[in-house]
Amino acid sequence: MNDATTEEFARKFPKLSQALTENSLYPINVYSRFERILKQIEAVWGTLAGHEYLETLLMTDRTDRQGFDDPVASELIRIHLLHIKHYPDRHHNPNDPFSQIR
Repeated sequence: MNDATTEEFARKFPKLSQALTENSLYPINVYSRFERILKQIEAVWGTLAGHEYLETLLMTDRTDRQGFDDPVASELIRIHLLHIKHYPDRHHNPNDPFSQIR
């Protein structure tokens, strides 16, 4: 991302930008192709709903979905891992009995 694009991203998505700044790994593929997804992530960032939304993007039971290509999927996984890192108490997997142990 060039400086102008980075500034635009930070203006549009301040919460997400702050978390991503640590790594300087902006999700350029998601940003250029799925800005609506980033808007939703920004709206629920730092909440249990944020974790759940990221989970639904990465895993679905729907058979009518093709899924994201590798570059987009990689960026969404990285965003999800950042969310878990920054907000571990917002992460709960009902199928994992150890997910609530701290």
